[in-house]
Amino acid sequence: MPVLTAPAIDFLTTNDVADLIATSSRHVRQMRVNGTGPAFVSIGPRTVRYERPAVDAWLQAKGLGQKPEFEPPEPALGAGVAEAPPCLFDDLADSVQRVVAKAPPLTPEQRERLAVILGGASR
Repeated sequence: MPVLTAPAIDFLTTNDVADLIATSSRHVRQMRVNGTGPAFVSIGPRTVRYERPAVDAWLQAKGLGQKPEFEPPEPALGAGVAEAPPCLFDDLADSVQRVVAKAPPLTPEQRERLAVILGGASR
């Protein structure tokens, strides 16, 4: 008698999907109820599984699929240190500079305390 085998498809639990997308299992269940989550299969009255290919397709459709590995740019020949590529923190650095520029000047006592904290002077 021939042996029947199921196709090799990974099935994920609700908790597996939650871990994969870094959210709670409650949120995954809510997405299932709302129809906004990945496709699922009801195995029994209280058992649900997600096919891995369906979850991957859902992530791709949401723009959350795997991103390519970051490769830093090659340093220029003859340069000691390559300039850092622009990143998400550029806006943050600009914001910090604006806040610092608007801050009142430090008092002599504050300067001394800051120097102690930063290790530049001793009391």
